[in-house]
Amino acid sequence: MDATPEELQLLANCELDEIIDKNRLIPRIDFHTSVSKIILDTLRQNSKLLHLYNLVATKLFEFCLKFNSQREYRRLAETLHSHFQQLVKAKKNPETFVNSKIPYPVKLDDPECQKFLLELRKTQIEYALKMEHWTDAYRTSEIIFMLINKQEKKVVRSHL
Repeated sequence: MDATPEELQLLANCELDEIIDKNRLIPRIDFHTSVSKIILDTLRQNSKLLHLYNLVATKLFEFCLKFNSQREYRRLAETLHSHFQQLVKAKKNPETFVNSKIPYPVKLDDPECQKFLLELRKTQIEYALKMEHWTDAYRTSEIIFMLINKQEKKVVRSHL
């Protein structure tokens, strides 16, 4: 059985019954985070569903913090960064919006979308600091800086 360092740490100093229980728990955790990632992948493209996207991501951050799941946090953070990079690429190629069949695409120029994106990044940096993921906190701060530079000053003050 190949185990990750987190799984070995989870199983360390446990009795046999506890190890059996934890071995049942690990696949469930993986299933939960995989399903949540699929939900995030589905919600990320629709500007009308960004509040749900933020809610799911926040719940996953809370889950990672509660169970101190470093691996799941890294996977979630990488997913969120990937989604944002896809938005940046879409902004550079505006014809993708015209050719897309998405009814309400997320646009970085839209103040409402910027509000939701900024709220999520604020939450993400808070959890990155709590979980001591310094590189993720730095990457998130760069995204926050980029979003703030795109917004009008009055909108930024009301959301931070």
